[in-house]
Amino acid sequence: MIRRILAVAFALLLATDALANGSEQFGALTVHYAVVNTAEITPEYASRYGLVRAPNRALVTIAVRDGEGADSRAVGARVQGTVHTLLAERVPLEFKRVREGDARYHLAVFRFEDQAVLRFEITVEPEGFDREIPLRFNKTLYHARP
Repeated sequence: MIRRILAVAFALLLATDALANGSEQFGALTVHYAVVNTAEITPEYASRYGLVRAPNRALVTIAVRDGEGADSRAVGARVQGTVHTLLAERVPLEFKRVREGDARYHLAVFRFEDQAVLRFEITVEPEGFDREIPLRFNKTLYHARP
């Protein structure tokens, strides 16, 4: 019985894995997010932001925009969150704020096990707005292969 419940839970997590890169709308605000293996980012990008490229590390990026299309503007935010494994391990994410011209985004790097099924729980507090935005999504990560 327990094995069947775990199999169903695992299947549900995999079914929602496609949501791990995308955006969610909250009124006039859009929160964009992505999770990638750091081995896939360029050495120049990693160097610029002090990121370690490794097959067992992932990068979470979060950006907030107010408005739509060409009229939208970047919004600063306070971002915090955690990653949860299927074994109930909880890994806090330490986001670094990045500002390039008009762009603003937040980066966090964490280690993961190969074929890890992860649940992300992130809270975004946009500057100038009076509410927190909860982001919840799943992602399966694999170690980069040479």
